[in-house]
Formats: sequence, C-alpha cells, structure tokens
Amino acid sequence: MFNYHEAMRRALAYPGQVKYELDSYDYYFQQELDQTPIPNFHLNKKIHAVYPVFDEKYTLFKRFSEGLFRIFEKVAEERFQEITAGKDDFGFSEFEQRLVKVRPRSGRLIRHLRFDAIYSPSYEKIVILECNPENPGGMWDNDFAVSCMARNMSKLYQGIFAPDGDWSKINYNKQKDMLINSIVDAHQTMFGKPPVTIAIGLFPEDDGHFIAHCQALYMRQKGFNAIVVNPAELRYHEGKVYAPDNTPIDVLFRGFLIFEANNHAHELDQFLAAYENQDLCVVPPMSDALVNSKTLIAEIPTRYRHLLTDEEYALTQEFFPETHVLTPDNYDRFMSDLMNWVIKPGEGYGGFGVLVGRESFDKELPSKADVANGHWVAQRYYPHETIKAPYYHYENGTVSIETINVVIGTLCILGKYTGTLVRGALGNVINTHQGAEILTPFDPDYWVK
Repeated sequence: MFNYHEAMRRALAYPGQVKYELDSYDYYFQQELDQTPIPNFHLNKKIHAVYPVFDEKYTLFKRFSEGLFRIFEKVAEERFQEITAGKDDFGFSEFEQRLVKVRPRSGRLIRHLRFDAIYSPSYEKIVILECNPENPGGMWDNDFAVSCMARNMSKLYQGIFAPDGDWSKINYNKQKDMLINSIVDAHQTMFGKPPVTIAIGLFPEDDGHFIAHCQALYMRQKGFNAIVVNPAELRYHEGKVYAPDNTPIDVLFRGFLIFEANNHAHELDQFLAAYENQDLCVVPPMSDALVNSKTLIAEIPTRYRHLLTDEEYALTQEFFPETHVLTPDNYDRFMSDLMNWVIKPGEGYGGFGVLVGRESFDKELPSKADVANGHWVAQRYYPHETIKAPYYHYENGTVSIETINVVIGTLCILGKYTGTLVRGALGNVINTHQGAEILTPFDPDYWVK
C-alpha cells in the first residue's frame, strides 16, 4: 500500500533521489530526440508529482467522459446539419466552413476528445471547463510520463506503480496503441484496407515538431511508414496524395488546429481538394472543430437541450459549471462581479486570454465592443484541486514540498475513456503554454491484465 506521507518525507530527506527521478524524464526524452532530426533541448522538470486515478475516481472519470462524448457527438451532428444548411456559420471563415462541411467517409465527425476539468474535492464534484477535440498530443505525454517512472523504477512512488515490486507489468504504450487503432480504423472504414504510410501534418511555425517526430518514431516501430510533413507541401494527383518526396500518403494524422489551417489557406489548395474529394483520410477529421468552442458549455444545456435525453441533461447539470456567453447586455453584470468568474475567449487555446477574475486586477479586460464582436464566456470560478508534491530547486539542490494547482484532462478515443492528462502549476492558469508541467498520471488500465 502506498504511503503518501512517507513518500514526501523521503523526498525531503533524499533530494538526490528526487533529482534522479526528475532527470530521468529528460534522459529518456533525449534518447527519443536522438532518433529524430530535432535538436536536443531539455525538459527541466521541477515538480515530481504522480496523480493516481483508482477506484471511485476512476469510475467517476470514466462515467462522465464517456457520457459527455456521446453528448458531443450529438451536438457535432446538429451543428454539421446547421452549417451545411446555411443556418449558422459559427464564426468560421469560408475556408474553415469548407473543411468542416466534409462528412468523412471514415464514419465519425469526431474521434478523439479531451475534457479539461477541475476535480474540486472541497465542492465534492468535477466541473468541466471545456472540450478540446483537436489535440492528440496529451496521449503521447501521458504514456511518456508513465514510461519514465517505470524505467527509473521510482523509489518514491513504487507503491502506486508496482506495489508488488514487479515493474514489468506496466504497459506504458496503452494510449499510443489506442490512438493508432483509431487511425487504422478510420482508413479501414474509408478504403477497406489498413494504411501503409501515415503522415503527421503540422506547419513550420508549430512548436510541436518534437512531438510529431516522436509520434512518427513510434509508428515506425509498429510497422508503419511514418513521416512528418507540412500540409502546404502535399501534392494531389489523380486521386492520390503525395509527400514532397513523392511518397504516397494514406493518412494525414493532424497535428494542427483549424485556425492554423485557415492561416495557410492560400497554400492549401491541394490539401483541400483531396479532403473534399474524400481521397485523403484525415485523423482527427476537420469536422471535430464543430465542438471546439468554449461557448458549448453554456449552449449544450440550453440551445441543444432538445438533443439530450433526461439522463444526458442531468449529466450536464452535474458536471458543467455555470457558464454564460457574454453579450453587451450582460457585460456589466459579470464585469462588476469578477471575484466569482473566469473570463475566457470562446475560441481561444493554450490558456491565452484567460482571466481569472479574482487575479485580474492588473490585466486588460475585454471591452463591451470586444464582446459584441466575438465569442467570450463567463464561467463560475471554482478553486483548483491541489496536491502536495516535491519541488526540486536546481539553484541550490534542495527539495521543498509545494502546493500544486492541478487541472485534469480526461481523454476519450472513439467514445472510450483512455486516461487522464494532468497538468500542474504553482499559479492559477494551468496550461503548458503558460509554464505548467505535465504531471504523471496512473490508472489501472496501465497494468497488464
């Protein structure tokens, strides 16, 4: 049985052990980068935290994730019908509309979802902050973090990972394999055969090239021809898509968001033609952007209430925090009560533009004109879940036990709960783009049955 109190005492007593286990993340990361064309850079992790998801917590995470996935599938279908009928453009540009109006022959409008949430023990509930359908990177992050702990055979956290001392029972590739199964399923459904070449697509300015090359590396280990490509350099000829070196591409595994594609619209004619003609299998499909807006936390229980069964509506009431789309009419109400609200752009990502009201006194707030011209939401403030964790101070080689604010992101592939992305920070905006760290999750599905 894991003794959390004793683990923290050992961390304080043996800072060298904490540094060794943190350094292992960087060491194994360098090993992966050495097999790619990406120049080495360092992770410099400071927070050594493990987030176990067992028993009642596992059951809860699985229940709300799979239930909400079914709801978002319904909403995606409704919004697809609305945009194709010209009833609403949901703020998409003409180019973005052409992308989301494609119903993929791979059979699903959405395939992978991540529900970012706060587990708030003081309120005895989980509140869903937003849905992110377009971000598969967290699945690689999870498996990598677990693999590091398995390979360094953590002395601090052995009671969580290997309570019987047998580290060989951990399958730290479980989410990567589920994701590859989704890619194969999409191509099989679309073309009647498994793919040969999988291209990971992202644009040159993206900062995630190291993830893309690590993904390609693992896919090659699984027997696929895997490459990393700039979607703007794809060539479409006689019903087939080719990489710049003339390699035929079966699947484009998408590492970019729809707004990034829109920024490159002027050079994506070949990609767009292949996608609209259903000659290119794209995973996840561009249609998943239909459920990417943070306004949906407010709109699903209201605008889309007619889609929901009573049980599904009850699920939204249980897990959605009070959320309102900001308008000029309600602007003053929320701006005069910022202590109780979080203000965020409806179409934002990466934590950019998020204002925690009670900490926004030195921040610039959206104006009434901003609200009138764009999508903003006000979401009821809930305190973050906090955990205690060892924090390594590189400047003097000491360890302190710090209070870490945590945001979870439960991951679903094809409607099945597959794990939990966990991010932690000392501050209140918890996103890796804002300096948060990926913590190490662990659930019973990582154990070999």
